[in-house]
Amino acid sequence: MNPDAYLQSLIQWASGEQGDVAITLAVNGVIVTGWIVSEGEYSEGLAKTWEVSSQTLEDIMGRHYEATGAPLYFHLRDAQIISGGGGTTTVDWWRGRLEAVDGFTIGGLERDTHSEG
Repeated sequence: MNPDAYLQSLIQWASGEQGDVAITLAVNGVIVTGWIVSEGEYSEGLAKTWEVSSQTLEDIMGRHYEATGAPLYFHLRDAQIISGGGGTTTVDWWRGRLEAVDGFTIGGLERDTHSEG
C-alpha cells in the first residue's frame, strides 16, 4: 500500500520551515497525536534524550540522513498514543510509517468540556 500523497505533502511542508503543526492520526487501531517535526529535529531530540551525540545515534540507527523525495515516515514530538481501551501514553518522540496511517486530521485532540443534557 502506498502512503497518502496528500499526507506526504503535508508532512513534508510541516516538517520544513513551517514549524509547530499539530496532527492527529489513526494508525492500526490507535490514535497518535503530536507536533510534526523534521527527521533532523527528531534525531537531535532522541540524541539528547539518550545523552549521545547525533553521530552516535546515526550509528545506532544505521541511517544516514538524506533528503530524497517524498517522506516515507512521520516524526512527532510530545506525542500521545491513545489505545482503543482509552489508555494514553505520552512520549517525547514518535516515528511512524506513513503507509500505516488509516486517517488523519490537522490539529491536536482537545477534551470536550461540553456536557449534554
